[in-house]
Amino acid sequence: MAVSRGTPEPGESRFFLVVAHMLFLGLCALAGLGVGDGIKRYLVAAFVARTGGETATALELVDAFVATYAAERERLAASTAAVPASFRAHALARFAQRHGSEQNLRVAMVGMPGR
Repeated sequence: MAVSRGTPEPGESRFFLVVAHMLFLGLCALAGLGVGDGIKRYLVAAFVARTGGETATALELVDAFVATYAAERERLAASTAAVPASFRAHALARFAQRHGSEQNLRVAMVGMPGR
């Protein structure tokens, strides 16, 4: 024969219900913290990757300007050197020629073509 305790006292069933709700809320909080931490790690990794690519592109652009400047100074005397606008155009053309269509970044001068 099963031993029956009878009906539970009102305070007893309410206690287990409160404990169950607290456990559920705790598990939800832990899950939320885990998801938030995963998103933060993903965003930081994406930022680091993007920033590294931008830094490399900036260094390559500076290299294109320096190489163009050195080539112009070597080719021409100081009095007949190119004006800054054409120097920039040559440097940007050298940068674009070196990269071609491998990157999404396209650098161009604003103004009339050929000037």
